[in-house]
Amino acid sequence: MNLYQNYKKVQQMKSENDQSSDILKLDYTNDRKLLLNNIFLLAQTRYDSINDRMLRFLINHPNITYSRKDLENEGVLNIQANEDKDFYIFLDDIGMRGDLKKAFFSTELSKDSICLTNPFNKNQLRVKGVDFIDLRKLNKSNKSQITRQTLANH
Repeated sequence: MNLYQNYKKVQQMKSENDQSSDILKLDYTNDRKLLLNNIFLLAQTRYDSINDRMLRFLINHPNITYSRKDLENEGVLNIQANEDKDFYIFLDDIGMRGDLKKAFFSTELSKDSICLTNPFNKNQLRVKGVDFIDLRKLNKSNKSQITRQTLANH
């Protein structure tokens, strides 16, 4: 094997290792815990809450964009029963903030559609414009979360 062929083989192996070893994945357990790479607990939901149903559905059907109507047809949301939760509030409730939200949820996220990207590797993360996920920002709630807590306490 000449030097060039050896170099190509090493580069190919490195590329394969980069793609497989840098995987980020969300899992949702039977006891309703949202885990990052089965190590970090991001959230825990109440049984049969909107957050529970949304997480269970999105984890089981990743990489597809769903509208509110799609989620209602799938039995995840019941809009007539006033279960029309804002997707941004849902993401904040389950700890998806900042770079973590940008990484796992599509740029197509809007008030009317949602898509979970799961799993993905570091190269896919860079394509989304994220070099690293700053875990320090996960505990910081957005303004709507603070407002809801303040209103609940008064």
